[in-house]
Amino acid sequence: MTDLQLDVKGCKDVYAFFDKYVEVERLEGDNKYHAEQHGLQDARKGVYQCSSSVWWLST
Repeated sequence: MTDLQLDVKGCKDVYAFFDKYVEVERLEGDNKYHAEQHGLQDARKGVYQCSSSVWWLST
């Protein structure tokens, strides 16, 4: 099992939360990604759904 940190602060409903959760973060400038053998690289970080799985959120 994997722990998942969810940032729900400021989200008015579950739809706003999912929009925030799948938002892509650009890693550039002072926030570049450090690739072991290639140094600092511009990158994009985010969550991607690769299948048609159904996601459930229970509170």
